[in-house]
Amino acid sequence: MRAFFSLALVVLLVTGCATLPGANYPKEASTALANPETTRLGRQLDA
Repeated sequence: MRAFFSLALVVLLVTGCATLPGANYPKEASTALANPETTRLGRQLDA
């Protein structure tokens, strides 16, 4: 029983980062804030 759970854990870890075949779909471009230090979170982290 312990070997089964160990194998299941290994399988989950290995397949967790795998991508599915055919995942070549168009991806949306990401953007960043021009002045992140002007946001509330940016001011908190800058302090």
